[in-house]
Amino acid sequence: MECKIGLFGPGNMGLPIAVNLHKLGDDITVYARRDEAAAKLDEYGVPYVRTPRELGGCEVFISVLTDVNAFKAVFDQKDGLAEGLDGSHKVLFDLSTSNPLESLPIYAELEEKYNFTCIDMPISGGAIGSWENRLTYMAGGDKETYEKYKWIFAKIAKNMFYMGKSGCGQYTKICHNQTSMAMIEATAESLQLGVEVGIDPSALIDVFNSGNASSYTTQFIYPQHILNKKYDSGATMKTLLKDLTIMHKTAELKNLDLPITTANWNYWKTACDEGKAMDDYTSIYEHIGEYARKKK
Repeated sequence: MECKIGLFGPGNMGLPIAVNLHKLGDDITVYARRDEAAAKLDEYGVPYVRTPRELGGCEVFISVLTDVNAFKAVFDQKDGLAEGLDGSHKVLFDLSTSNPLESLPIYAELEEKYNFTCIDMPISGGAIGSWENRLTYMAGGDKETYEKYKWIFAKIAKNMFYMGKSGCGQYTKICHNQTSMAMIEATAESLQLGVEVGIDPSALIDVFNSGNASSYTTQFIYPQHILNKKYDSGATMKTLLKDLTIMHKTAELKNLDLPITTANWNYWKTACDEGKAMDDYTSIYEHIGEYARKKK
């Protein structure tokens, strides 16, 4: 099965997805707005265009932009995607972590005005996972469309899950990130106490990994990005705050009392308010250490 694919958002996650699909022989072309992105695509031999309009003939669109609003914006600009569409049925796979309350109305507009079927399919695994083809994809939307086109991603995915109706993929990612970030913070608090009483944090992580506290957080995130003080995961605190804010506000909307979710969100909100928004999110460990010692 073959089809023309257009990708928007060749950043930390989108670039490796485009490169890996191109290497596997897919007919993929990327919209490169910035010169830096175009240079990287040139380096890997991935075809690109400089206006969204030039991708109008594609059958499938992959958006790895910050949110669905950013994808909608490519329709409205000069030489935008709307100007290049040929009227045939199109499919959008939206890989962003968006707020479903914002994305669902936009999906409905795209489907009504431009003959799209939209699948929300956020991803987890980070930039490294994207290069190594070990991302997890969580899909929501029309199941028949998902089944028809999932082959595009199946060859570059570690796992793929169909979660239900439109929006369910994004809600799954929000719940996933809340749980993941809470584990990072709970581990950070334990290590702060350990350090305070004289325990080597690396030794404490070794114990966690041999017992019930073992997780991806303790096995990979802490050894690879935190204990060595590299803080180089590739994602910013601002990005994680966006995701956690969606979880926090959704809980409020549903009248759910989730105190751990609130505490989790407060850590990231405070860090960003203190000017750390563009720091790597794994440096939350340092922020938690500072926060823990404020009373001393």
